[in-house]
Amino acid sequence: MARWILSAVAALAMGDVANAQALHEVTGKDIVWRAKPTGEDMATFYPPKAKLAEQAGWVILECLTAPAGDMKDCKVLGEAPANYGFGAAGLKLSSRFRIDVRKTDPAILAGGVVTIPILMLTPTGAPLPPRDYRAGQPAALLTVAPAGAGGIACATPSAPAQRCLMHPFEWATSPSLSESATLIRATSEGPPVTALLCTIRADLKLDGCNPLGAPNASQTAAMTGLIQLFSAPPEASDKTPMSGNPVLIRFNWAALKRAVETSILTNARP
Repeated sequence: MARWILSAVAALAMGDVANAQALHEVTGKDIVWRAKPTGEDMATFYPPKAKLAEQAGWVILECLTAPAGDMKDCKVLGEAPANYGFGAAGLKLSSRFRIDVRKTDPAILAGGVVTIPILMLTPTGAPLPPRDYRAGQPAALLTVAPAGAGGIACATPSAPAQRCLMHPFEWATSPSLSESATLIRATSEGPPVTALLCTIRADLKLDGCNPLGAPNASQTAAMTGLIQLFSAPPEASDKTPMSGNPVLIRFNWAALKRAVETSILTNARP
């Protein structure tokens, strides 16, 4: 039987937050991992429904760090696709993560909060759903497609049949959950997913943003506030230059609210 592969990339930066218990973010620069899930763990905990469907997925955990280096009180910030069991699988795998306390400052572990993304992949290379638990994810650079190249519709008044190619990229900077929390909590019920179409300036900031997907006033206000915290890399993942081109930026409001309301850090009280 083909082995199912899980890859885990730990410690995304989530912003500095503190409360009366001195909770603080722990990043990959702060710690050294002593143990992560083994191949046997990967195969054992891969969700049966997902395995049967050859479905790839992901789960994002947020855990407190214990003095002994293990994870405790882990929460699921997000998972996709829904209803396949990736969140439950991630919680089971959390016990396989250990921080090397010999190589980590003990003060960091006291009250530390670490974020652990776990990517669960199939032998067939099935694509992963977008990790949309963070604002502005996913995002893609758009360029006009040559004739016959396919792409998505991106009509303009002067080019009603125009189509565009999408070039994925990772933001150079983007708002953390903590930075996003107030704006996301202020949104009222509206379309579950909206987007912005913006232009990348020469300084790699965003300009000329237009809302898509009929967002309500509170969603528009949140997107307008959050967009100030984004900056693009010089190139997309396929080396296409970013400056001067439009980008399509997605906001999954249900996923964002779940992450903000679940996060230990965003719910910390001074």
